[in-house]
Amino acid sequence: MSSLEARADAATARRIAAPEEEIAAAVREGDSARAVTILVRAYGAEVYGWLVAVHGAVDAADLYGQLSLQLVRAIGGFRGESSARTWLYQIARNEARQHLRDLRRRRAWLTPLEDHPSAAERAQPAASTNSREARIASLRARLREEDRSLLVLRVDRGLAYEDIALVLRPGLDDAGRKREAVRLRRRLCDIRDRLRSWITEDA
Repeated sequence: MSSLEARADAATARRIAAPEEEIAAAVREGDSARAVTILVRAYGAEVYGWLVAVHGAVDAADLYGQLSLQLVRAIGGFRGESSARTWLYQIARNEARQHLRDLRRRRAWLTPLEDHPSAAERAQPAASTNSREARIASLRARLREEDRSLLVLRVDRGLAYEDIALVLRPGLDDAGRKREAVRLRRRLCDIRDRLRSWITEDA
């Protein structure tokens, strides 16, 4: 891990420590409403931003609404095996996968297949006045969904690789999570190389 990544991880850990303790206490006391309120207040905006970056603004709005309902039902099952922040990303990704499967089935009934927008097209943000941001978003949209998730979770959100493994590969044991973290680190290097090559090709 680079010194820059290490400093970013330390800063992230300090920032999330306080709400994590509050959420854990609320869950222990059986106060689901307070736990969800603290969770959404602390991490809702960043999770919504991740959904927009990976799935596009239209789907993200639907997904976030579904996620809010799911949290009320699921918060009692939070056991503290990961941070509440990581757990929220897990719930969000599970909800996204189910929602998008349902959405694809509905679209298959309603529109011809050739009219379906691709995942990359759905992930395109609205036109931005900032050409650099628009360029970065355009390049990211060319990545497949899991690679976009990895890029945003690590680079934009600063999650540790083992936490990202929990989000992208739920159900892993400790050894499996460590192996997956190593794979994800290598995968991110490949993603960065691919983005650089696209920048060179398009220059």
